This record gives sequence, structure tokens and C-alpha cells, in this order.
Amino acid sequence: MITKFISKEERTQNRVLINEIANAVYNIPEDIQFIEEYTPDGNKVPGNDKVSKFSNFLIHLPNNLWAVYENDSQQNVVGFFLISNKPHKNSIGFGIKKYFSQNGIMKRAWNEIKTHPSIKFPLYAHTSKRNNAAISFLKSCGFIFKRDNNFLGEDSSEFEFPGL
Repeated sequence: MITKFISKEERTQNRVLINEIANAVYNIPEDIQFIEEYTPDGNKVPGNDKVSKFSNFLIHLPNNLWAVYENDSQQNVVGFFLISNKPHKNSIGFGIKKYFSQNGIMKRAWNEIKTHPSIKFPLYAHTSKRNNAAISFLKSCGFIFKRDNNFLGEDSSEFEFPGL
């Protein structure tokens, strides 16, 4: 397994793992730029202390959270998946370090988590219409395009994953 489910209870107790997730995507400028390139301004982690702010978000907001590791040894966190009721009910979010972005890790992670018993379907995803990589990824994972919309001031596309 390259994913680890982190329960709400564990998030408050295992701050080291939460910080590893936040550091994976918000620790170096290249990864910050990559993760925020297509993020609407209203959804970007504000300010300079992005790791701390994102860690706090991960502890409190998601209904479900998974750490994504580089490989089965689960020693190097490279990304995350989450499901939250913000900004929309049952919204899925994900992110990965730039260096690991095109080698199939997130697709493998999705295949592991989509059967987790805590997930309630349908799931929804919103992404910038400019974010071709995310759009391709969602479609390859079985998400269905629903409509174009404006999400936090950004021309976006909404997708749905009806379930298994």
C-alpha cells in the first residue's frame, strides 16, 4: 500500500505525519508554485507559513484524509488525498510534490482509497479549466464531467464520481 488513512482522532495525536503531508507540498518554492499554479486565489494557503497553516487545515477540516507515499515502504510522504464538505459537500482534493507528479503514484493511490469504507458517494471535484493535468487525472479515475462553473472566481469544471 502506498496510502495510509488518517482518522480524525489520529490527526490530533500524530502531528508528525500531518506535518509530513504539509511539508510534501508546501515546503519548497517549486512545490508551492506547482500546488498553487491552478488553485483559485480564494483557496490558496495564505501567507508565508504555509506548512503550519496547511497542517492546521488537515487536522480540523477533512472528513477523510490519506497520506500518499512514494512506494510501499511508506517512508517518504509525497502527497495526499482528502474528502471534505468544504468548499462543497463530499469534495475530493489532492496534491503531490512536483517531482512525483507524472509517474502514476496518484492513480495507484486513488485505486487504493476509492474502496475505503469511510467514503460516501457520490464524490465531487472542482478544478480550474486551465488545469489539464487534473482534468485528465479525474477522467482517468472515472470522474464524470458535470458542468463548467465559476469556482472562487476561477473558470472551473465540476466532476462527479458516482461510486463503485
